[in-house]
Amino acid sequence: MLERIPSAKGKYIVVEGISVETNVVLPGYLKDKSFRTILYTGSLHEFSGIKSLVDAFLMTKDKKFRLIICGIGPCEGYIRKAANMDSRIIFLGNIKREEALMEQQKANVLVNPRTPSEEITRYSFPSKTMEYLASGTPMIGYQLEGIPNEYYQFYFSPLDLGVESLSHTINEVLSLSDAELSELGRKAKAFIENKKNSKQQVKKILDLIEK
Repeated sequence: MLERIPSAKGKYIVVEGISVETNVVLPGYLKDKSFRTILYTGSLHEFSGIKSLVDAFLMTKDKKFRLIICGIGPCEGYIRKAANMDSRIIFLGNIKREEALMEQQKANVLVNPRTPSEEITRYSFPSKTMEYLASGTPMIGYQLEGIPNEYYQFYFSPLDLGVESLSHTINEVLSLSDAELSELGRKAKAFIENKKNSKQQVKKILDLIEK
């Protein structure tokens, strides 16, 4: 944004978001060891990357893999068609936030397939990233200009924007052991809780004002 407001040089601080504690008390779900599940919750618009996610998952061959999709939007028909073709794809449609949070606990991996192909990703931070990392379930996502570099060590990223690369990442991540996934999820959750809480984030603003 500094490019658009050059007079702000040296007079700004980036606060990409604040982690908000949920009032929902979630039970400790055990992962279903019969399957390896990847979950997407959110908008079903093409710009969200949902079509690429479906196409990438269809390229995987492991019968134990499952893709669960929750949400509403114009791509719903595309998802239903894919689910009819491949029984590993499960479409839950529009569900309550509490249910989405519970699904995040039950999944092995979460995914945000939005790519940096649109300019808005330079000027915005995807709140889904913070929500996913705070869940304690590891995440797959792209590196976007609106996401500070410190986040990248806490989630898996495809090497490029191609569908094949996303499919390869899904295969790799879902093939990791439960212990490996749990450890990264734990580190990501601690990062959000300790570094992105209201006290830490607002302090950045106060420090700027007090300069």
